[in-house]
Amino acid sequence: MKRIFWGVFLMVCIKGYSGNSDRSGESGASELLLNPIARSVGINGINSARVKGIYALSTNVAGLAFATKTSFGGNYTNYLAGTGTALVNLVLVQEISKGNVIGINVNSMTFGKIEKRTTLNPGGGIGTFSPALLNIGVSYARLFSDRIAGGVQFKLISQGIDNISATGFAFDAGLQYSTNLTKKNLENGIDDNLHFGVYVRNVGAPMTFGGEGLTFSAIEPGEQGYKFSVSSRSQKFELPSLISIAGAYDFYFGARKSEECKPMFRLTIAGNFIYNSFMNNIYGGGVEFAVKEMISIRTGFAYEKDIFSSDAMQIQNGFAAGISFDIPMNKEMKDGSTLSIDYGFKQTKYFNHNHTFGLIYSMAHPYKVCKPIVKDGFVKEKKEEKKVEVIAPKVDDAKANASSISNEEIDSVMKYAAKIKFKTGSDTFNRVGEQALTKLYDILKDYKKAKVTIDAHTDNSGDSASNMILSEKRAIAVKSFLINKGINPDSIIINWYGDTRPVGDNNTEEGQAENRRVEIKVAF
Repeated sequence: MKRIFWGVFLMVCIKGYSGNSDRSGESGASELLLNPIARSVGINGINSARVKGIYALSTNVAGLAFATKTSFGGNYTNYLAGTGTALVNLVLVQEISKGNVIGINVNSMTFGKIEKRTTLNPGGGIGTFSPALLNIGVSYARLFSDRIAGGVQFKLISQGIDNISATGFAFDAGLQYSTNLTKKNLENGIDDNLHFGVYVRNVGAPMTFGGEGLTFSAIEPGEQGYKFSVSSRSQKFELPSLISIAGAYDFYFGARKSEECKPMFRLTIAGNFIYNSFMNNIYGGGVEFAVKEMISIRTGFAYEKDIFSSDAMQIQNGFAAGISFDIPMNKEMKDGSTLSIDYGFKQTKYFNHNHTFGLIYSMAHPYKVCKPIVKDGFVKEKKEEKKVEVIAPKVDDAKANASSISNEEIDSVMKYAAKIKFKTGSDTFNRVGEQALTKLYDILKDYKKAKVTIDAHTDNSGDSASNMILSEKRAIAVKSFLINKGINPDSIIINWYGDTRPVGDNNTEEGQAENRRVEIKVAF
């Protein structure tokens, strides 16, 4: 996949030296170039290298692959405020399995009622009509590895004006690649702060208008003078296709607790280049600043030739800004559901600019998920072998509890702790693991003074820094599960050792299986 990504990246670089400004005005369906999602509008769409989840549908569809669970919402754009033009966007995203996500994207643009005027009735008074533009997109995205994502979107395009209409199809495609440059970042739990993205949009066959509006009555020359209908031919028009390459880098600041995903503050610097088929190329740059991924502000500027002159081909001036509030809807501040309120501003040369408002509900917000996006099948790893050590209760400890733990309960603790299982290469429990931890909690809840120590280990597959991070996140996952169930956080201690403390021979499969373990020690 890396070879595919860099191959596409290189082709786009070679292709995108200059735009086709001489063809400006020859394309149709220009509404396909509008960005209807407020969070992306605020940075002028320059976030396509790192955009994730439901917000990726308007730029680089590859980012859709990072969505988890379900997200839905809508965006409203007051386009060229004061003209009565509105753009409404509805989105729904669903994770169908780990690393496989589908999405539906509906955009509707209306212009209000426009008075009919003809050469015979230049003053109007003969009624009104309401142009309408509708685009429906169906998307699919997949994580090919924990660093590479790809996606496609197929779009139905419908345009109507009075009794004339046109229908067509187009598709978008994109790739994203994320990596890390320093070992220090890995040690701090940051393994994806350098981002690259490539996408193509609006690729499809030419469209043609048709309908009764192109038909008129005529009289046959000659003595008979028969009336007959004549249909005018409509010229085909092409779609406004484009190609983009983009990059972004995240800087993190502030203290980081072991239970948190990343440091408190993030500053992202992004840039992109867009090759347009029917206008000048665009060069963009933007920044985004986030606090705990709960409040984020952003701005971007897109430059094209003659943008500040009267010869500019875009109605926008190139400047955009926005702000977002991601409000947790439950106690799981890091991984729980989130209600996002977004606003995006786009400066225009005329009228009162563009204002976009968004409201998105996500069961697991893609920018707030603490668990690593590592999907099934990406890491070749044997089944986990879990070990448990139960420390027999001291006399004083047993007396301190409401009741002393029995031998049967000790056996049960060992039984259920040994069944804790994770999904391959991930810190996400499978169903058996969740059931085992639930049973373990049912025993521990009756012993308020029990002390639980969680030690996480891996084998030597992969590099040591990545193994250390994985073992830490698995230990945190076990702790978080027990805390959410009601166990006192002060009674749980976690340690992580990566591949530094093997108990088996890493040169054999059996030994590696022994080393992939989570040890739980319980003192009553």
